[in-house]
Amino acid sequence: MVETTPAAAPVVVDMDGIQEEEEVVELETHDDNRADNSCLCSPLQWPLFCCLSALIVPEKESAVQLFCGRYDGTIEEPGCYCRNSLCITTRKVSLAIKTIDLVNTKILDLRGNPVIVSGIVSYQVFDPRRAALDVQDVHRYVGDQAPAVLKRIVCKYPYDSSAPGEMSLRANSDRVSAQLKTALQLRVAVAGVKIHFFNLNELSYAPEIAATMLKRQQAHALVDARRTLVSGASQIAAEVASNMGVELSAAERGKLAANLMLVLVSDRDAVPTISLE
Repeated sequence: MVETTPAAAPVVVDMDGIQEEEEVVELETHDDNRADNSCLCSPLQWPLFCCLSALIVPEKESAVQLFCGRYDGTIEEPGCYCRNSLCITTRKVSLAIKTIDLVNTKILDLRGNPVIVSGIVSYQVFDPRRAALDVQDVHRYVGDQAPAVLKRIVCKYPYDSSAPGEMSLRANSDRVSAQLKTALQLRVAVAGVKIHFFNLNELSYAPEIAATMLKRQQAHALVDARRTLVSGASQIAAEVASNMGVELSAAERGKLAANLMLVLVSDRDAVPTISLE
């Protein structure tokens, strides 16, 4: 009698389940690697945060700090500072002395004559808070106010004057510069700026009247010179007559004055003549 062995049941392998398990294992492995990488990279970001939070204040500068838009203080000492860069904004203001060179400007003087004037302004910021918050651009503000002050002061005085006691731009430039400095200081005080000096650089008549005004100046100088000559000649003649004991009549004094005027006022050299009477 032959015994028969029952056939083994076929083994069914679930390939989909194996693939799903492998995918789950791979995802867990990637998550672990990401967590490890994040832990490893975070210390490397510390120098970046330190660089973004560092504030360097050099010499002759100050830093005005705003915390969430509000004034939080001013750093005036030079050095390196660390602050929260997310909530604090910084505005740097230069404390060095600056100079503005005003270009030639045509202005009418007190008598209506056009003159060409230029100036030099030296200023310095003494209040960084005002310079940073009260005006939009402190240097542009000073540069806009200086020409306006120059025009307002120059138009109060004539270019030149022969009247005694009358101020003029050419003869009293120091006093005019002092008035320019005072007037500009009143305007820029709101920006925390101090004016060191405001001087006139160039001063001349406009080209269209330069030749005419030159002739006028020459005429005034010639009249003043001849007035001095006449006065001196009269004194000399009086001294000579007094020393010689000669008394001149009214007619002789009139003739002497006429001869002096003719000699001194004439454009030509005098020709001496001798009367034979």
